[in-house]
Amino acid sequence: IMESARREVELGSRVGHPRLIGLLGSFVLAAPDRPAVDGAIVLVMERASGSLRELLDAGVPEVDRGPLIAGICEGLAHLHRSGWVHADLKPENVLLGADGSVKLSDFGLATELTGTHGYAPPMGTLDYLPPERWRAPLGELGVRIRPTADIWALGIVVHEVFSSGGSPFSGATPVARGAAV
Repeated sequence: IMESARREVELGSRVGHPRLIGLLGSFVLAAPDRPAVDGAIVLVMERASGSLRELLDAGVPEVDRGPLIAGICEGLAHLHRSGWVHADLKPENVLLGADGSVKLSDFGLATELTGTHGYAPPMGTLDYLPPERWRAPLGELGVRIRPTADIWALGIVVHEVFSSGGSPFSGATPVARGAAV
């Protein structure tokens, strides 16, 4: 959890863009009388009015679909140009501003690139993992990852937006769907 929070702070302080949720500040909670939260890292982010997942569950109006996808693409393009991979793109991590603007969020698994690739923790949301992450060997630094992992996840998200939330792969569970890839 500490590493995830560190990545959120690092990316938030170095890579600002209108399509990325803004990190307003962070602090360590000092609550010695409450050991469960003492030392917890608190991230203060800009306010969002909901997520793409909530919008999908409610039904995305057809006229809003193109701008939604364009906003996600703008955020991903900026991340990639800045040398980062999101590594956990999914509807829950696409937030919507009160004005309808799209903001990518949850950079806890984000990975900084060294050249053409980086190393991510062997985690992520199974339904959005590309085939190479399903089969990737776990090295000392994690799983090798490239920006194409985000593009794969984007394809799944686009499919969900235009198919009212359904996965493009058949299977009752995320693991079964991953095997179908």
